[in-house]
Amino acid sequence: MKYAVISDVHGNYPALKAVLEDAGKQGISDYLFAGDYCLSGPWPNECIDEIKSIPSKHIIRGNEERYLENLIGTDQSLWTDGQMQISYWSYRNVRRENLDYILGLPHRTDLECNGVKIHMSHHSTDFIGEYPFSKWNSPDLARRLSDTGRPAESVLAEIDKERESDPVFLQAVSALEEGVYVFGHSHLQWSYASKDKSVYLINPGSCGLPLDAIRDSVPYSVLEISDVGEVSIEQRRVAFDMADYIRKIKETSQYREANAWTKVIFRELATATEHIDFFLSFTEQYAVEKGDGRRPFALDTWEEAFELWDKLQHDKSPILAYRMEYKNPVPERSAVDLIPYSSEFQDRYKVLYNTCYHGMREALGIRPFDFIQDDSFFRSGMENVYLLTDGDEIIGGVALKGEEIDDLIVDPKYQGRGYGKQILLWALENIKTKNIFLRVADWNKKAISLYEKCGFEITGHA
Repeated sequence: MKYAVISDVHGNYPALKAVLEDAGKQGISDYLFAGDYCLSGPWPNECIDEIKSIPSKHIIRGNEERYLENLIGTDQSLWTDGQMQISYWSYRNVRRENLDYILGLPHRTDLECNGVKIHMSHHSTDFIGEYPFSKWNSPDLARRLSDTGRPAESVLAEIDKERESDPVFLQAVSALEEGVYVFGHSHLQWSYASKDKSVYLINPGSCGLPLDAIRDSVPYSVLEISDVGEVSIEQRRVAFDMADYIRKIKETSQYREANAWTKVIFRELATATEHIDFFLSFTEQYAVEKGDGRRPFALDTWEEAFELWDKLQHDKSPILAYRMEYKNPVPERSAVDLIPYSSEFQDRYKVLYNTCYHGMREALGIRPFDFIQDDSFFRSGMENVYLLTDGDEIIGGVALKGEEIDDLIVDPKYQGRGYGKQILLWALENIKTKNIFLRVADWNKKAISLYEKCGFEITGHA
């Protein structure tokens, strides 16, 4: 038997069709659908109709279905929360027979094939607890990619190796009975087989909204169980034109009626990385600053926060920053010396850090919004931060993270005097590796010009 394992379709009918077409070429005998058929994509009916038409399948519901279930019987005149616009739109556009179908699906199901038990649930926590999901999730992957600048494949391989040696994860797996465990939810494709080949875990990733940083493709998995109970798992990806999909969404009523949510989803589709989680955290901060305690977020708070957040992405395109690598040695040496950061500089450095980021907002024409940063940020992880000082004042600073030059900042009142260049030259002399790179917002032409003069070349997008 060969099963196509598919999850997290999220109303993306073109992606579902592409996956089903590929699965048809693989000799698939049966289908396993692991939930989340609506929300974020504008074709939930088409997705549900297509899935219903498949004769041989096992199917469960996901967590997104409950957002629609919670709206049943409520007064639509009270549907005024900005955060819930995507749920309102989906509820109003999913045909009632399709809504009844997905809400009637079980949360979990079990089956058996050639002596091998298969267990299905939308969330891995039902099988191996919260730890694996809380440690290896799409926001974590996005942060790792941002911090290291490494290719997605490299970071994903690193996470796979971590799972193979993580004692908490291995203990959770060892407690499972023999069989195959299928789940989705994280939007990251991965699989795992215990060393004795008695337990197999399959997350096929998100068919409709992949967040594993592998662009212009959508994932699913193939589970094969031989006549004698041997198990094999293949992780497949299908080429998919995300730009064309985004263009099609712009022609739908979802784009008009749930505009902020849909535009955040555009960034996820274009970059294949997490954005919703970060946007929600940003909106929470904004609401606290505004003094708005309403949750879910009110429409005005939601839209104002999106306006700020969207501008902070520096560009309306999915390309947010360039990766620049140090290619050409510069004979000029720095004329300044920097000193290591220490706790005595904490208050002054915090002011400088927030001033620089606040200045960035003003430069972009954004309304004042103070940069929020916990003091713990300035008390830990600062061993690689170096400062240029003048008496009691901090002129600027730089953080060195492995191969990366990070957070090069200069006090606005000292800008235009060549300090940025001198700090950069000092960093080039003192960084511990020759494979040096940095990331710079693609709108920041002044900084890009400086970096190019100091021997950096644009090698791609971060």
